[in-house]
Amino acid sequence: MAASLGSELDTLVADLTGAVSEYKAAAANEDQLGGDLATRMKVITTAQKIVHATKKPEEQWYDQSVWMADLTATRIFKKWEAFAAIPAVGEGSISYEDLAKKLDADTSLVRRIAWVLVSTGTLKQIGTDKVENTTKSMVYVNNDSNGMMFQIMYDEALRPYVFMSEYFEKYGRREPSGQTDNPYSFGYQQPEKTAWEIMAAEPARVDAFMRSMDTMEQHLPITGYYDFSWVKEKLEAETERTALVDVGGSRGHAIKAICAETEYIKGAQCVLEDLPQVIEQVKTNGDEALKNVKLQVHDFFTEQPIKGALIYWIRRVLHDHNDTDCAKILTHLADAMAPDSRVLIVDQIMENPPPPLVAQTDFCMLTISGKERTREMFEELVGRAGLKVLEVHLAKGTPVGVVECIKI
Repeated sequence: MAASLGSELDTLVADLTGAVSEYKAAAANEDQLGGDLATRMKVITTAQKIVHATKKPEEQWYDQSVWMADLTATRIFKKWEAFAAIPAVGEGSISYEDLAKKLDADTSLVRRIAWVLVSTGTLKQIGTDKVENTTKSMVYVNNDSNGMMFQIMYDEALRPYVFMSEYFEKYGRREPSGQTDNPYSFGYQQPEKTAWEIMAAEPARVDAFMRSMDTMEQHLPITGYYDFSWVKEKLEAETERTALVDVGGSRGHAIKAICAETEYIKGAQCVLEDLPQVIEQVKTNGDEALKNVKLQVHDFFTEQPIKGALIYWIRRVLHDHNDTDCAKILTHLADAMAPDSRVLIVDQIMENPPPPLVAQTDFCMLTISGKERTREMFEELVGRAGLKVLEVHLAKGTPVGVVECIKI
């Protein structure tokens, strides 16, 4: 057993050395080590494999217990604005007593919460009675979008997770199938409501959610991995034809990015569709880059009003919904398509099995009856709507891809 472990560790250490070399090469032209996401993740996952191989099975609960305490301590300190009360990195430290005074809390309580974060490297203790921030703790200061991402996961996902086993005991051991009566609404003891209705009751939660989505946008590229050039000749021949319909397009991020990337797709040839309150907000914002874009109020569960567009673009929408609802959405698009139209589904394309972060995202979507999908899952899904997958275009270094579909 020991010999086998030693051999496995030798292999993993060699793999880690190779991964570090790739990482350093990717960062060679940068001011500091950063590297591309794919090479950085390779270092992280290989290092994690070494730790996993070395630890005994009966020690797993150690880590799980620490994670739970770390999550809770982080959320408490973020809510209390404790991280902001500690001097910024490079500006010194603060005693536990002085920090407690700023937080109007017991010194012993503050110290005990901080100790959890010191033990995991989020904070750093100086001597026996002072604490200072680290680069990791600074993301929880001043509504940093990465800190907001943590907050939204803790506030919105943790409660459904805690009650998920009870949910399946009540509703049966099968995938949730509705926007109501799912693990999220069950966890919040409002099974008759959707997740969005529950969240909307508290504007601060909505604001935190929108900030966290800004973080997601940073890691999920819109353009750079799909070639739109096939539409150029068609638009030259049919100047009045709609080039692109952004279905459920929110504030128009995708249209702006696509028009900026291409010279031949103009805002005036694009349509931004979403629910009334979203379209109204877009109008209020008055974004100059969207001034020529047609703004269309539309519920994607109903008939698609724009017929014969070259592209029906639907980004980060289908993962919010179960297969039956997705088939309905896609059927409406298929019915609106011309013979040369294409549906471009932009979402995470899961590997089988998926890496940890993608598996976590899929598990999170489970709480609202949504799901992430593999290529095979997308092929089956679009087939139910009378479409077929022409090609899948993956963005380098991320699980994001464009599933390009044509009408059967």
